[in-house]
Amino acid sequence: MRKYRQYIASIWRGSTFLLFILLMIATTNCREQTSSREPVVVTCETCVIRATTNNDNYTQGEPIIITATISVLDDTDVGFSRYNPHLNFELYITDAQGEIVQMTEDGITTMGARTSFLEQGIYPDQPFQEVFRIDTWFELSEPGTYTLTVQKRLEIHDKETNEFGYVEIVGEPVVFTRLP
Repeated sequence: MRKYRQYIASIWRGSTFLLFILLMIATTNCREQTSSREPVVVTCETCVIRATTNNDNYTQGEPIIITATISVLDDTDVGFSRYNPHLNFELYITDAQGEIVQMTEDGITTMGARTSFLEQGIYPDQPFQEVFRIDTWFELSEPGTYTLTVQKRLEIHDKETNEFGYVEIVGEPVVFTRLP
Protein backbone atom coordinates (compact mmCIF):
# COMPACT_ATOMS: atom_id res chain seq x y z
CA MET A 1 0.00 0.00 0.00
CA ARG A 2 2.85 2.38 0.87
CA LYS A 3 4.58 1.82 -2.49
CA TYR A 4 1.27 2.44 -4.24
CA ARG A 5 0.89 5.82 -2.47
CA GLN A 6 4.48 6.76 -3.34
CA TYR A 7 3.83 5.78 -6.95
CA ILE A 8 0.64 7.89 -7.11
CA ALA A 9 2.44 10.84 -5.46
CA SER A 10 5.29 10.67 -8.00
CA ILE A 11 2.82 10.58 -10.90
CA TRP A 12 0.94 13.56 -9.44
CA ARG A 13 4.14 15.62 -9.04
CA GLY A 14 5.26 14.73 -12.56
CA SER A 15 1.91 15.52 -14.17
CA THR A 16 1.64 18.81 -12.28
CA PHE A 17 5.12 19.81 -13.48
CA LEU A 18 4.30 18.77 -17.06
CA LEU A 19 1.04 20.75 -16.97
CA PHE A 20 2.97 23.80 -15.71
CA ILE A 21 5.53 23.49 -18.53
CA LEU A 22 2.79 23.07 -21.15
CA LEU A 23 0.98 26.10 -19.76
CA MET A 24 4.16 28.18 -19.94
CA ILE A 25 4.78 27.10 -23.54
CA ALA A 26 1.18 27.84 -24.53
CA THR A 27 1.33 31.26 -22.89
CA THR A 28 4.53 32.21 -24.70
CA ASN A 29 3.11 31.05 -28.04
CA CYS A 30 0.06 33.28 -27.71
CA ARG A 31 -0.14 35.97 -30.39
CA GLU A 32 -1.19 38.64 -27.92
CA GLN A 33 -0.86 38.93 -24.19
CA THR A 34 -4.23 39.28 -22.54
CA SER A 35 -5.27 40.90 -19.29
CA SER A 36 -7.33 38.70 -17.02
CA ARG A 37 -9.97 41.43 -16.73
CA GLU A 38 -10.45 42.90 -20.22
CA PRO A 39 -11.35 41.22 -23.51
CA VAL A 40 -8.90 41.36 -26.39
CA VAL A 41 -10.22 41.69 -29.92
CA VAL A 42 -8.36 39.53 -32.42
CA THR A 43 -9.85 38.81 -35.80
CA CYS A 44 -10.17 35.21 -36.86
CA GLU A 45 -11.31 34.40 -40.38
CA THR A 46 -11.71 30.72 -39.54
CA CYS A 47 -14.11 30.79 -36.62
CA VAL A 48 -16.65 32.95 -34.86
CA ILE A 49 -17.91 33.15 -31.29
CA ARG A 50 -21.40 34.37 -30.50
CA ALA A 51 -23.29 34.96 -27.28
CA THR A 52 -27.03 35.46 -26.93
CA THR A 53 -29.32 36.08 -23.98
CA ASN A 54 -32.76 34.57 -23.51
CA ASN A 55 -34.23 38.12 -22.99
CA ASP A 56 -33.30 41.77 -23.37
CA ASN A 57 -34.82 42.84 -20.03
CA TYR A 58 -34.81 40.99 -16.72
CA THR A 59 -36.82 41.66 -13.57
CA GLN A 60 -35.17 41.30 -10.15
CA GLY A 61 -34.57 37.63 -9.39
CA GLU A 62 -35.24 36.50 -12.96
CA PRO A 63 -32.51 34.15 -14.24
CA ILE A 64 -30.19 35.54 -16.92
CA ILE A 65 -29.42 32.70 -19.32
CA ILE A 66 -26.57 33.00 -21.83
CA THR A 67 -25.91 30.73 -24.80
CA ALA A 68 -22.36 30.85 -26.16
CA THR A 69 -21.48 29.19 -29.46
CA ILE A 70 -18.22 28.72 -31.36
CA SER A 71 -18.60 27.95 -35.06
CA VAL A 72 -15.92 27.04 -37.59
CA LEU A 73 -16.43 28.61 -41.01
CA ASP A 74 -14.14 26.39 -43.11
CA ASP A 75 -12.23 23.10 -42.88
CA THR A 76 -9.48 24.43 -40.60
CA ASP A 77 -8.69 22.23 -37.61
CA VAL A 78 -9.83 24.15 -34.52
CA GLY A 79 -9.84 22.97 -30.94
CA PHE A 80 -9.42 24.04 -27.36
CA SER A 81 -8.62 22.66 -23.95
CA ARG A 82 -11.46 22.24 -21.51
CA TYR A 83 -10.10 22.99 -18.06
CA ASN A 84 -13.36 23.82 -16.35
CA PRO A 85 -16.30 21.40 -16.30
CA HIS A 86 -18.73 24.29 -15.66
CA LEU A 87 -17.62 26.99 -18.05
CA ASN A 88 -15.45 26.91 -21.15
CA PHE A 89 -15.66 30.60 -22.02
CA GLU A 90 -14.26 33.75 -20.48
CA LEU A 91 -17.00 36.23 -19.57
CA TYR A 92 -16.60 39.98 -19.15
CA ILE A 93 -19.51 42.07 -17.93
CA THR A 94 -19.48 45.85 -17.61
CA ASP A 95 -22.11 48.22 -16.27
CA ALA A 96 -23.46 51.37 -17.97
CA GLN A 97 -20.40 53.35 -16.80
CA GLY A 98 -18.01 50.79 -18.32
CA GLU A 99 -16.92 49.42 -14.93
CA ILE A 100 -16.21 45.70 -14.62
CA VAL A 101 -19.00 43.93 -12.72
CA GLN A 102 -17.70 41.99 -9.73
CA MET A 103 -18.16 38.26 -9.40
CA THR A 104 -20.13 36.63 -6.61
CA GLU A 105 -18.62 33.93 -4.36
CA ASP A 106 -20.45 31.35 -6.47
CA GLY A 107 -18.98 32.87 -9.63
CA ILE A 108 -15.45 32.82 -8.24
CA THR A 109 -15.86 29.20 -7.19
CA THR A 110 -17.44 28.11 -10.48
CA MET A 111 -15.04 29.92 -12.80
CA GLY A 112 -12.04 28.95 -10.71
CA ALA A 113 -12.86 25.23 -10.87
CA ARG A 114 -10.01 23.89 -12.98
CA THR A 115 -10.66 20.24 -12.35
CA SER A 116 -10.64 18.60 -15.77
CA PHE A 117 -8.52 18.68 -18.88
CA LEU A 118 -9.95 17.49 -22.17
CA GLU A 119 -9.19 18.36 -25.74
CA GLN A 120 -12.29 19.49 -27.62
CA GLY A 121 -12.44 19.71 -31.41
CA ILE A 122 -14.82 22.06 -33.22
CA TYR A 123 -16.05 21.21 -36.71
CA PRO A 124 -18.03 23.12 -39.36
CA ASP A 125 -21.04 20.83 -38.96
CA GLN A 126 -20.76 20.59 -35.15
CA PRO A 127 -20.41 23.96 -33.39
CA PHE A 128 -19.51 23.94 -29.71
CA GLN A 129 -22.31 25.39 -27.59
CA GLU A 130 -22.78 25.96 -23.89
CA VAL A 131 -25.72 27.41 -21.94
CA PHE A 132 -25.21 28.91 -18.49
CA ARG A 133 -26.84 31.20 -15.94
CA ILE A 134 -24.78 34.30 -15.12
CA ASP A 135 -26.91 36.15 -12.57
CA THR A 136 -25.61 33.86 -9.81
CA TRP A 137 -21.98 34.37 -10.93
CA PHE A 138 -21.95 38.18 -11.19
CA GLU A 139 -23.32 41.02 -9.06
CA LEU A 140 -26.25 41.90 -11.35
CA SER A 141 -28.85 42.90 -8.76
CA GLU A 142 -28.52 46.66 -9.40
CA PRO A 143 -30.99 47.99 -12.00
CA GLY A 144 -29.26 49.19 -15.15
CA THR A 145 -27.79 48.27 -18.49
CA TYR A 146 -25.03 45.68 -18.69
CA THR A 147 -22.77 44.59 -21.52
CA LEU A 148 -21.52 41.01 -21.81
CA THR A 149 -18.51 39.98 -23.88
CA VAL A 150 -17.56 36.34 -24.40
CA GLN A 151 -14.01 35.33 -25.26
CA LYS A 152 -12.22 32.03 -25.91
CA ARG A 153 -8.68 30.96 -26.71
CA LEU A 154 -8.56 28.44 -29.56
CA GLU A 155 -5.85 26.32 -31.08
CA ILE A 156 -5.63 26.56 -34.86
CA HIS A 157 -3.84 23.93 -36.99
CA ASP A 158 -2.40 25.15 -40.28
CA LYS A 159 -2.63 22.10 -42.56
CA GLU A 160 -0.20 23.52 -45.13
CA THR A 161 2.68 24.08 -42.71
CA ASN A 162 1.52 21.52 -40.11
CA GLU A 163 2.02 24.15 -37.41
CA PHE A 164 -0.21 24.96 -34.46
CA GLY A 165 -0.97 28.42 -33.15
CA TYR A 166 -3.34 30.11 -30.75
CA VAL A 167 -5.88 32.83 -31.32
CA GLU A 168 -8.20 34.65 -28.94
CA ILE A 169 -11.65 35.18 -30.41
CA VAL A 170 -14.14 37.63 -28.97
CA GLY A 171 -17.86 37.80 -29.61
CA GLU A 172 -19.83 40.92 -30.33
CA PRO A 173 -20.98 42.61 -27.11
CA VAL A 174 -24.47 41.65 -25.89
CA VAL A 175 -26.46 44.31 -24.04
CA PHE A 176 -29.17 43.49 -21.50
CA THR A 177 -31.03 45.40 -18.80
CA ARG A 178 -31.79 44.55 -15.18
CA LEU A 179 -35.08 46.23 -14.29
CA PRO A 180 -35.88 47.66 -10.82
